[in-house]
Amino acid sequence: FRHDPKLVWEFYLLRRKQALACEPNPAHHALVALENWLAAGGGTLDLVTQNVDGLHLRAGSTDIVEMHGSLLYSRCTACGEVFRDETVYEDYPPFHDCAARGMLRPHIVWFGEALFDGDLDRIERSLAGCDLFLVVGTSGVVYPAAGLVGHARALGKETVCVYLEPPANADLFDRYLEGKAGEVLSEHLFPGVSDRIG
Repeated sequence: FRHDPKLVWEFYLLRRKQALACEPNPAHHALVALENWLAAGGGTLDLVTQNVDGLHLRAGSTDIVEMHGSLLYSRCTACGEVFRDETVYEDYPPFHDCAARGMLRPHIVWFGEALFDGDLDRIERSLAGCDLFLVVGTSGVVYPAAGLVGHARALGKETVCVYLEPPANADLFDRYLEGKAGEVLSEHLFPGVSDRIG
């Protein structure tokens, strides 16, 4: 980014445009239904996602940690302000309207960068307080997310993975359920939630 901000912005603006054109899928809606079902019984769903497309929010999930950031936010490299930004810039790299006129960057955690302030603490609190650690749709190779199941197991939590094929860390889960996340969540793992989807 320091070497060629225009190239980086070109890459992310294409992905921002793609994300804005997408709609939440059945798995996103199943997680919203699960959140609502748990809330009706006095429980909560703390959702931690590696996805940067904003689709969980658009589907209606409310308590989300976007641990790798979001394509739909930008951050000023001078003043540090983070703000929602769905602009598909024609002229880039863009600059902030702050006093320092700092260059904007996508609000994404890049390889080699730390998670955003407070996110890891929120994730650890969620793990400590959860009854079930559920992983949906991940290959199990990107850290620190891939290591959370080991932490959950060390805390004595039940661990379940839902994915189309066994992830790299499948042996760490108590249960692995193969299939499309929307179908598995609504029909097999949480029966009765499926009629709330839609």
